[in-house]
Amino acid sequence: VVKEALKHGHWVTGVVRATSDKASLLEQSGSDSRFIIVEAESKAVLRQCVSNADCIIHLAMSNVSHQATQAAIQNCEDVVEASIEKRVKRVVLASSFSVYDYDRIPIDSVLSEASPTVDIASARDGYSRAKIAQEAICLRAINQIDVRILRIGCVIGPNDSWNPRLGV
Repeated sequence: VVKEALKHGHWVTGVVRATSDKASLLEQSGSDSRFIIVEAESKAVLRQCVSNADCIIHLAMSNVSHQATQAAIQNCEDVVEASIEKRVKRVVLASSFSVYDYDRIPIDSVLSEASPTVDIASARDGYSRAKIAQEAICLRAINQIDVRILRIGCVIGPNDSWNPRLGV
């Protein structure tokens, strides 16, 4: 995402956790002086990071521990709140196919925004719960900010293993 944004002339500020591998992120981004990594541990720092942004692309969520799930939900709440406060034009949330309730979707049907999603209480795992909660946070703010939610099917990063269970 960062490489593409930079390629199209956008200014990018990458906001990452203190535990992130910043050197690897810089290397993967093909970074130049326009890519800045900021450790945002507080709401005040986050507000400062989004203060001149036109668009926030929220990509955060990496593992499924209870602590990570809660942190991802709170982080999304903080991002949306700061974006509204600082009058950011748009928030794009990278969600997931994991929000769909596959038991209620007929075989051979087409997935769409109208397809049923799982209830947060019956979500399959922490990742699904976090994505459902993040979508709800964004949808609650839809009258205050332009929100786009991408339900991405599969994300394979440079250090991820391909898995035959993906069905591809």
